[in-house]
Parts: sequence; C-alpha cells; structure tokens
Amino acid sequence: PLSWHSSPRTAVLECPPSPPGCSWAGKVLVVGQDRVEIYDPATHRFSDSGQTIQRRFEPVVAALADGRVLIGGGRGWDNNGAPFDLDSLELYDPAVLFNPAQPSAQFSLLSGQEKKLSVKRSQGVAVRLQDGRVLITGGVQSANGWQQVQAADIFDPNGNTVKVETVAMTGEVGTTLSTVLMSYDALNRMTGYSGPGGSASYGFRGAEWHRTSATEGAS
Repeated sequence: PLSWHSSPRTAVLECPPSPPGCSWAGKVLVVGQDRVEIYDPATHRFSDSGQTIQRRFEPVVAALADGRVLIGGGRGWDNNGAPFDLDSLELYDPAVLFNPAQPSAQFSLLSGQEKKLSVKRSQGVAVRLQDGRVLITGGVQSANGWQQVQAADIFDPNGNTVKVETVAMTGEVGTTLSTVLMSYDALNRMTGYSGPGGSASYGFRGAEWHRTSATEGAS
C-alpha cells in the first residue's frame, strides 16, 4: 500500500447492472483512517483514491449492487485527543475519476437524520443482503466507555435511507463479527465473533437473535 493503515476496512468493487462492463470490477477498495486506496490484483499495485469526507477509524464498509460503496460510522478524535464516534454515512463512487486536486470528489456525505445510523458506532459490521439492502450491526461506542452496541440498522440504497431494525442483538455481541452467511432476503446467522466476552456464534431466526453452536449449518 501507499500508506500505512491501522485496522483498514475493505470492499471488492463491482460493476453496476448497466451499462455493462466497467474498469474497476474486482479491484479492492481499502479504507484507511487518512487515505483510501485501490488495489488492483491484475497488476499487484495500489493507487491513491483520495480520502473520505470525514476522517474515520474502523468504519463499516459494504459494496452496493449499483457499484457504489457505503462507508459509515467509525471513530475520530477531537483536538484534545479524546475519541468520538460517528453516525454519518458517505458513498464512494468509482465511476468518478480520482483528481488529486479534489481528493474527496469520489465521496458524497449523506445529509439528513434519516440518512444516518441510529447509533454512533465503530468496529461494527456491514453486509449486503440479497435484496440489495445493507445490514449494519454490532460495534462499540468508544466515547462511552467502549460500550457494546446492540442496535441494528438497515440501509436502503434506493433513497439512501436508514431504517432501524426493530430486533436488537443480544448484549454479548458488540465487536467485530467476521463471517456472515445469508439465506434468501434475510440474514440467517452471524458466526466467528471473538471479543472481550469470548467466542460465540449467533443467528437471526424468527425475529430474534439467539446463540447457536459454532458448527450449526456450517458448510
């Protein structure tokens, strides 16, 4: 990479449904605290892609079906070094050419309360569901004694709005969830959680989050 990144977040870029074909499919967006880079597996090289509008450490990142990338939440620091968490969302558009004179040109910050996360959070996870929406959940609030976040949000790219998921996760889940498996139009389970409370697996079935075995339904 061109820069050193602490806890970067990544997403594999996709082409929009139309027009067919694009130059960025399969490349990897690497979101660091200060810079954003693109990794090209064909050339094994990184290139500069500017910077997010808001400086973010450990945000959620998810590729959308229309080719854009959702970036949200994360953590920043004030002038005194105190951490604060973010609830804002921004979108990265690979179709906009990178311009060094305008390093944030590819990013657009969403405005309006209905286009923000319901809870400020960092270290969360975002996964695109089969209907194109994005589930955002987990994480912590660093400015609040590293309190674990139970709330879940659904981001709808049609209108770029956020809906609060009425079913919250159990209190044990707060930090990174590394593997997410989906069933049709619903999140079926989340596995691979490892944090201060130990390791566990969790699922979403019948309108509630519940603890499952580590091997249940594994393939």
